[in-house]
Amino acid sequence: MSEFNTLLIEMFKRHLEGFEKLVSVTRLTGGASRLTFKVVTICFGEQKIIALRLNPTDLNTDGLMSHRISPLAEAKIMKAARSAGVPAPNITYILDKKDNLGEGYLMEWMDGESVGSKITRAEEFKRIRPTLARQCGTILARIHSIAVPSNGLDHLLETISPEDFVSRQYESYQSLEVQRPMIDYVAQWLMDNPPQSRPLCLVHNDFRNGNFLIDKKQGITGILDWEIAHIGNPIRDIGWLCTKSWRFGVPGKMVGGFGMLEDLLSAYKDASGSEISSKEIKFWTVFGSFWWAVACLLMEKSYENGSDKNLERPIIGRRVSECEVDCAHILIPGKIDRGVLKIRNSKKRNNEESLLLSSVRDFIKSEIIKNSEGRTKFLGQIARNSLDICIREGQFRAEFNHREKTRLKNLLGCEDQLHQLRSQLISAIKTRKIPLEDESLKAHLRETAFSQILIDQPHYPGATDLIKTTF
Repeated sequence: MSEFNTLLIEMFKRHLEGFEKLVSVTRLTGGASRLTFKVVTICFGEQKIIALRLNPTDLNTDGLMSHRISPLAEAKIMKAARSAGVPAPNITYILDKKDNLGEGYLMEWMDGESVGSKITRAEEFKRIRPTLARQCGTILARIHSIAVPSNGLDHLLETISPEDFVSRQYESYQSLEVQRPMIDYVAQWLMDNPPQSRPLCLVHNDFRNGNFLIDKKQGITGILDWEIAHIGNPIRDIGWLCTKSWRFGVPGKMVGGFGMLEDLLSAYKDASGSEISSKEIKFWTVFGSFWWAVACLLMEKSYENGSDKNLERPIIGRRVSECEVDCAHILIPGKIDRGVLKIRNSKKRNNEESLLLSSVRDFIKSEIIKNSEGRTKFLGQIARNSLDICIREGQFRAEFNHREKTRLKNLLGCEDQLHQLRSQLISAIKTRKIPLEDESLKAHLRETAFSQILIDQPHYPGATDLIKTTF
């Protein structure tokens, strides 16, 4: 028996009424900042399932999760949310130092589906899907109505204005010293177009498809992952729910890939009395993609610097190109040069390196994924996808870089190395030496974003949407 399981047993003996036996402990997939375990026990002779949430001791707290709240604060928020009619889990115990398990808590196990792609596509949820957007609107209105001071949350949560939110995330991006001019462009647009001012309130801050539990008859039965809640502009939650990364590839359903925006806004107005403008929706969906782009880069960095060696981190870093393409659709829509499509569609013979990568990828698919389940299967799929990206890098990178360098030389009017040209472009965007409205700038950013996603995730809807626009 592992030391972890032994500590769990000792803790259950002290705090779980009727505890007799620990049956199993299973770590669930996902989770950016906390570990979640499904714990099966025997209490009073019957099976009892418990959810355990823990702060990993080796978590990098810079950037993405630097404002993660404590388990105590999270517990208080969920209790307040339940009192306001929000379907939040019931916290049964907050870990103590003598438990030797770190920071965390136990909560009731809630049944339901949380995998976003299944919620948007599975036949069993077909009947309930049309109701989910309205449910989200009602639940968000209840969250935003929670009295912060009377629930003791004002001393536990940070207050973040929209302007601070943008500047902090941009500072986190700049600290990484990476060159993604599209992110700089979006940051400048956000700073130039602040949203309508609203009374600040409790913001869930990660309210999206994938953080709900869904029942095929009732709809939303649980709202999860409150650990980055803050006091801020409530429309942040609306925009995040509608951000394209969380639609799981479903076209036409702006709300989580399962519902319509008008249903969400109508229900929110009915419950809160507040109308939301299209201008606010635009700002907060653009911000959602911007925030997630930087968050992805921070997770990639955490693997690089050794603070979080989770296999998921580097490939999550590649999701930055999704966000860049999504922002291009909203802020700089237009056609792309057909030349980049010719490169993508060209039949290229694999070199020796790509053949080696292909052989390892095929082994992972046929042996590891096929013969595994749970987290091992999940990680096997990540490994396979990572190798696919490496193969496409070998096929396309040199030609895409050549095209990018040529465009930058024409745009900036100078000769230099690619990384130096990128640096000059970023400076020109920040100083407005090249206006954000410049059509040549927009065309360059659009094609660069499209080229990158053809390597990272060629089947992403943002890529296919651009192809449709071009032809």
